[in-house]
Amino acid sequence: MQVDFHHAVTYALSRIAGFRHSEATIIAYASQYVDDAKNQGLIQFRDGRTYDHIASAHTVVPTSVREFGEFRDNLNNALNAEAWLPFHFLPGNLGKSVGDGREAEMVRRLVCTTDSPVAAEMCRACIDNRNHANGLHRLGITTHVYADTWVHRDFVGLNHSFNRIHGLIHDQPGLHALKEDAQSKALAAMPIGHGMVLTLPDQPFLSWGFVDRDGNSNIRKNTEIFLQASERIIAFHRSYRGVEDTPFMSSKDMETLQWAFTTFDSEDGDARHAEWMSLFSQERFSFGALSTQELLELNYSPKGQDSWKYKALKTDAEKDDPSDVFESNPDFDSSDWKLFHDALKDHRSNVMGIILPKFGLNPLDC
Repeated sequence: MQVDFHHAVTYALSRIAGFRHSEATIIAYASQYVDDAKNQGLIQFRDGRTYDHIASAHTVVPTSVREFGEFRDNLNNALNAEAWLPFHFLPGNLGKSVGDGREAEMVRRLVCTTDSPVAAEMCRACIDNRNHANGLHRLGITTHVYADTWVHRDFVGLNHSFNRIHGLIHDQPGLHALKEDAQSKALAAMPIGHGMVLTLPDQPFLSWGFVDRDGNSNIRKNTEIFLQASERIIAFHRSYRGVEDTPFMSSKDMETLQWAFTTFDSEDGDARHAEWMSLFSQERFSFGALSTQELLELNYSPKGQDSWKYKALKTDAEKDDPSDVFESNPDFDSSDWKLFHDALKDHRSNVMGIILPKFGLNPLDC
């Protein structure tokens, strides 16, 4: 999923679930920032204090020599296990409960599975954390990972031959389909996650498919998948709030989601995101139209002066330099940027150190 879902749709689902605008804004920003938090390392302050932060994604489309160096991190499965597995391709244990599935090949058990028992454990851990200062930030992170179990299913978040497919199945064959076929085959050399199916899983209006590594046809109708994910995320958010955990969505909200998923049909996620932001100014959802001020508050900027990072560190640099020394900020500990990174570390520690071992899942054993 891309910024249209992880930010805009997540905001809408949080509001439908009963969160206030100010809360949903944090949840939505944190959800999308999982894709954009690519820096890591030690932050140094002029007063001698330090803060160690982690990355939740690797560069996948390098545009500079520096980014190409970061892109090579994708070749290292130890590093992939720290980023792609806990934050984007949550292992699913074949959809089986604790203690089951151990007879299967490890790589198949590590494949991302929609709404699996592993995902349920992850969501419960997030709910248990709700009274912490970073509770909403962790909810956004967990929502990102949970949503991705619908679109990343059947792939593993490692550089592994299991991710190689035999070919794409197009709803409308033609020159564009031939171009996608060529791009897919080019990515077979480094089969990471769903790379060989490109961004086809991320576009909510598409119907498409692929022939998997076992020769089976896998047909996807993205709008249905996105609607199912939306209903389950609302149920998760209602559970977080302590409300009855059955899905609840008015017919008005369901119709608006379905309309937007099918109508916003640009291949560019940023373009679809802009259409969602415009939609929020209208009376289309049960939570009403957002004011001009609320739309400004909801605006998402991963870098620059409107970003969480700038407000915490007063930097708009794309990449941290280990030699940078930042001015001390008395509000740093309560800043959204630090609370987000605290939540990233809590989430990864829980998934990699508690949940996966509980299911007998070892990312490096394949």
